[in-house]
Amino acid sequence: MNKNRAVTLVLVLLAASCLVAVLPATAESRTLVVPDDYPTITAAIGNATDGDTILIKKGTYDEQPLKINKTLSLVGEDANNTILNLRPPYKETYPVSPFYSVIVYSDAITINANDVMLSNLTINIHPPGGYISATGNRIQIKGNNIKTGWTTGLSINGSNCNITDNTSSGLIGLSGFSNMIAGNIFSYVSISGNSNSITDNTCQDLRLANACHNTVSGNKIGVSYVAGNSSHNVFYGNSITPVSNAVRLDGNSVENNTFYHNNFINKYDNYSNYVYTSVLIGAATFWDNGREGNYWDDYNGTDSNRDGIGDTPYVINGENIDNYPLMEPYNIENDAVVVPPEPFPTTLVAAIVATAAIVGVGVLVYFKRRKHQTK
Repeated sequence: MNKNRAVTLVLVLLAASCLVAVLPATAESRTLVVPDDYPTITAAIGNATDGDTILIKKGTYDEQPLKINKTLSLVGEDANNTILNLRPPYKETYPVSPFYSVIVYSDAITINANDVMLSNLTINIHPPGGYISATGNRIQIKGNNIKTGWTTGLSINGSNCNITDNTSSGLIGLSGFSNMIAGNIFSYVSISGNSNSITDNTCQDLRLANACHNTVSGNKIGVSYVAGNSSHNVFYGNSITPVSNAVRLDGNSVENNTFYHNNFINKYDNYSNYVYTSVLIGAATFWDNGREGNYWDDYNGTDSNRDGIGDTPYVINGENIDNYPLMEPYNIENDAVVVPPEPFPTTLVAAIVATAAIVGVGVLVYFKRRKHQTK
């Protein structure tokens, strides 16, 4: 090795050693315990760093609205007994009429970070309430009891988020892509975005607007709304028990949505029809998958080959027809069409009755002759 190369190598090694010296060491994730390490959740958040977990022991915590701007996990020791009381302050008033105004309150919890988790908590947002507002990707909100007004709840804006197994009297508003909403009980779910999965939830209203390529399956729903700029969404395996219309298709660019294996059961018996539509004529909505359709509890067709599918289509209205209506409610749990049981054969019954009558007559004649012979 010549002298110039040796000098260059030494300089490179010195520069590398200096760079290593000034790089910060990667801190290990910590677990901060409330109230052991910090008396309040707010204090724990303020002293946490990215990647930390805040473990909240059972108890009741009266907190100021929480602001999370770091990658943190807030985990309760027990969902029913780890209670956060939040009282969002008044924000502003919107006059609606000379006699009525809408009062808006600040958010109860504000998240502006990726990879944040809220889990295993009871969150009391005192009336009239404020939102749990989250902006970020891969956010997880799971296993919480969220007690708030019916006009507030969760507002999520992000992608690859999981909102699972929460219970609330409020709503879920979701904007983004490739999110999972599963196993929740909410009054109202609103979806805006693409390629989201909405499964196994219970809600009175489920609405899609500006939403494409979403999958809605296994839910218990009062009514489904599909509004403007929503296409290629698939609804299957849902139980829909409407107060009025089970499905509403409203607005422009509502097309190529598919409904199959759903059970439409009119629990209240006061609907005008199952489907209301104001979409443009010719905008296709499909009510079967080409082989099997939905169960409609007022369908009165026949099933001559006993395959569980009606012989004639179910006409919803002039623009909407289910070509393969189901004879029995779809078995959502086992993902199977239910085949009606075979009726007891009437010819067999007639043969049994006739045989019994002949045998009875024969026995009667026999005993009469025997009695006559013994005299």
